[in-house]
Amino acid sequence: MGKGAMGKGAMGKGAMGRPSLHAQHEQLLPTKQLRAVVLKMHEAFPRLCAAWNEENAMRKNWALLFSRLDTDGSGRLDYWEFRRALIDVLEISITEKEAKGLWAYVDHDKSGLVSIKEFQHACYLLILDDWPRLDRRTLTRLCGIINDAAVHEYSKEGDGTSSGNWFKIFGHFDTDESGRLGWEELEQVSRRRDPGLNLSEEKITLNELRGLWRAIDIDCSGDVTVDEFMHFMKVHGPRFDGQFIAQKNISHEEFMRKTSEMRKSQEEKELREARKRLMSAERRRKKREEKHLENVAKLKKLRELDFREKNSPAYKKRRKRQVGQLTKLSKS
Repeated sequence: MGKGAMGKGAMGKGAMGRPSLHAQHEQLLPTKQLRAVVLKMHEAFPRLCAAWNEENAMRKNWALLFSRLDTDGSGRLDYWEFRRALIDVLEISITEKEAKGLWAYVDHDKSGLVSIKEFQHACYLLILDDWPRLDRRTLTRLCGIINDAAVHEYSKEGDGTSSGNWFKIFGHFDTDESGRLGWEELEQVSRRRDPGLNLSEEKITLNELRGLWRAIDIDCSGDVTVDEFMHFMKVHGPRFDGQFIAQKNISHEEFMRKTSEMRKSQEEKELREARKRLMSAERRRKKREEKHLENVAKLKKLRELDFREKNSPAYKKRRKRQVGQLTKLSKS
């Protein structure tokens, strides 16, 4: 699997904008059967990319497929466009029951339409659910292997990479410099010889690497921020110069829970500020409306003149003053 289903930002949203979890999606078919359909799709991409004269890069495959099927440019597909993608474009063998089962899982919000991010996230959850859950001892061992390999490979470059400096190590993994780490980056940098960690299957198996990723991406968002990566590695791996961040006595799960609460608090704060701005704008609008109605009433009163006295000097003087007031009000 690569970022086609494991890509950065590939998420369906749950409450307060948090990514949805596997258990929150409707399942008309067993997870194993749905996962098999997703794997068939990925196996079809190399042939499809060759026919389209495009590079087979997993992180771009779904975007490429959607762009060719999304004829109205809406960025969303309905069920029949989705079905055509599976059967007519990818040309995979799939039953109507499987197509409808996968659609029910993908269309998490039941809107009848799915975006590329929703589809990517649903595929990601189906694949991730089959990846192993590693115990703490194994995670500690894997973090130690990655730390040692990073120090060995990168310290000779003189960039300050040292044992436990997970910020520097994250920078080497984040190959697109987005500030977020995806599964494909973790896998490629771990295996690649130069520049990379050159970790063979004997040192870290694919299953162990997948289990490590599943443990880091605890919120199932499909990507990992530098803070999430550093906290996880400092909990399970070596620490830089014996130091640790303020939350050193909490687990990664607790850190992620607190991070989620902070994000929720920030979203609520932004919502309150937006409401305040709307209320302030509404008060200003009402004030302008009241002023306008007041001016209209004054104009009406000024027009109701006693024309029986229009020939008197007092009337002419009053009329001149009123005309001046009318002119001023008309400009306000």
